[in-house]
Amino acid sequence: MPDFWLIVHIHQDRVKVYSHSRSLTEGRGSSAEDLEKKDEEDEIPEYLQLHQMLVRKIGEICRIVNQRMLLQDLHDSHVCNSLLVAESEEDIWKNESLYRQKLNASDDYTSEESYQPRDYLAATMQFIPGHFTCDVVWSTIIHIHPRLKMGPNMGVSRAIQALRSVLNSFCVVNRKNMFVYQERTTKSVFYLRLCETSLTGRYSDMDAGLPVTRSAALARSQEPSFAEDLVSLSSRSSLEGSRPVGQVDKHILLLVHGVGNAGPEITDELVKVLRKRLDEMTLDIITVMLVRNCKLTPADVEFIQPSGSAASEVMSFSLPYFCLPWLPAVAHYLRQNLLIFLHLPKYTDSNTAHHFKHHFHLSREFPDGDIYLYNKPGGQGTGGK
Repeated sequence: MPDFWLIVHIHQDRVKVYSHSRSLTEGRGSSAEDLEKKDEEDEIPEYLQLHQMLVRKIGEICRIVNQRMLLQDLHDSHVCNSLLVAESEEDIWKNESLYRQKLNASDDYTSEESYQPRDYLAATMQFIPGHFTCDVVWSTIIHIHPRLKMGPNMGVSRAIQALRSVLNSFCVVNRKNMFVYQERTTKSVFYLRLCETSLTGRYSDMDAGLPVTRSAALARSQEPSFAEDLVSLSSRSSLEGSRPVGQVDKHILLLVHGVGNAGPEITDELVKVLRKRLDEMTLDIITVMLVRNCKLTPADVEFIQPSGSAASEVMSFSLPYFCLPWLPAVAHYLRQNLLIFLHLPKYTDSNTAHHFKHHFHLSREFPDGDIYLYNKPGGQGTGGK
């Protein structure tokens, strides 16, 4: 006969766990010294260990199931239940017409016609708001170019507004800067949060161990690299050294919450779209600034020509041998003709390390007079050239 029994009774709305042991008085006749030694060694009876482990596992499974149900409701209705994410003061006083209009638009639903909101009243009375909040499964920092922080809308609000326009179809109507996304391949649902973060000191706004990615220009790789980000932080400090004393460098922190790991649809594809939108805004501003004959900052140069990046295209032209004796004259007339539609870049920093580099002379200085800038303004959002 076994020494103990572990009985699990599964009901519709609960699970009952019973444990029965042949002896519950084990150690009753032991001395005080033996009991103290037993407590120090944390010797828990096997039946009690199994009972505690089973109850803990059942609780974890129930929590995951409830989280997935709340996430699916969030995706279907775009309205966040307080059990999933508690309301902030700003969310509570937010105009309800924004998400009432979303609910009234259900006539246009196709795949969601059979959706019926679940009744969580009993659960709301039993659990506090935010009890089923999902952990952060992935996060990244989206760097903001200093040009986006200039003007009437200084700070990151201008950049966050641009990202919200990209994520508008995923917006959660009763939570600020919250978006819901369902992966096409796995059908897993995640919710995303956008918030400000500071790069001063350690990443206090982020959970330890989460990967950090650096902001990339239009042609740079978007693969996360923590080591590369640490290097980029030191270079950014010199590029943005003209920032007023006491002003904190703010960027955007993207947090992904869910059950399970986020796939490449979020960590790669979606992040690329967001960064591309900010790159387009930055390029629009720099393009207009060049039309006004303004000077380039080190951050502008780094944006147009990232450090160590190869040329996207190289064209070589050859001259006949009889031109060799007159090369200085040919070069002089070539420069004059190039200046008809090109112009020499002007810099705010006299340090040549923060100037454009020649393709064939990346490792040493090259005369700025032989580097030209082509600027073709485009419409808003087109990025120009």
